[in-house]
Amino acid sequence: MEIIFLIITLALMVVGIIGIFVPFLPDVPLMFLGVLLYAIFTGFSEIGWLALLILGVIAGLTLLLDYLAQILGAKKWGASGFGILGAILGLIIGIFVGGIIGLIVMPILGTIIFELLANKKIKEAFKSGVGVFVGFIMGVMVKLVVAVAILGWFLKVVVF
Repeated sequence: MEIIFLIITLALMVVGIIGIFVPFLPDVPLMFLGVLLYAIFTGFSEIGWLALLILGVIAGLTLLLDYLAQILGAKKWGASGFGILGAILGLIIGIFVGGIIGLIVMPILGTIIFELLANKKIKEAFKSGVGVFVGFIMGVMVKLVVAVAILGWFLKVVVF
C-alpha cells in the first residue's frame, strides 16, 4: 500500500515541477501537498512534523516570492510606484488572459504603460519593463531550485 502513496506523491511532485513552467498548475505548494499526504498516509513514520513545518514555510515563502518577484524586479530596475502599480495590475490581468504569455507580457506592458503615464521617458519605461521580466525569470529559477531540493530531499528520506 505504501508504494501507492509513493507513486501518488511522486506524481504530485512531477506535476508541481511542470507547474513552474505552465500557468494555472500549482508548483511548489503542490509538491508540499504531496509530501504532506505521504506523511499522513504513512503515519508520519518517515516524515515528521518538524520536516513538514519547514517544508510548509519554504513552500509558503516560495509562493509569496513568486508573486513578488516581478514587482521587486521592476523596483530594482528603477520603476516608480506608478510603474509597480502597472506591474501588479498587469499580473492580475495576465492571470486571466493569455496563459503563460499573459503572465509574462501583461506585467511588463502594465509597467511600461503606467511609467509612460507617469511622464517617464520611453527608455526609462522600457528599463522598468525589463526589470519585471528579470524578476519573472529569477522567480522561476528560485522555484526550480526549491522544487528540485524538495524532490531530492524526499527521495533521500523515503526511497534511499
